[in-house]
Amino acid sequence: MRKDWTGTIVLSASSVDSLAGSPRDVLTEILRDGAQRLLAAEVEAEVVGYIDRHADQVDTKGHRLVVRNGHAPARTCTIEIWKGEC
Repeated sequence: MRKDWTGTIVLSASSVDSLAGSPRDVLTEILRDGAQRLLAAEVEAEVVGYIDRHADQVDTKGHRLVVRNGHAPARTCTIEIWKGEC
């Protein structure tokens, strides 16, 4: 496991495959890593867009109602073939 530039935990196919007991497939790893990076970038862009679209919404004290509070801490996740930090 590793974190990308946004702090998102990225699982490589090799770590999942080693836990599942199946052989390492280089093409699958490349595709999974690329898909994870693409999804992380799209989610990040969606969040930034949402915050920007609501930047004019403020409370009576002038504080913005929609803000980014950072990223959630890592937590343990369990799926059929893997248990680990996500």
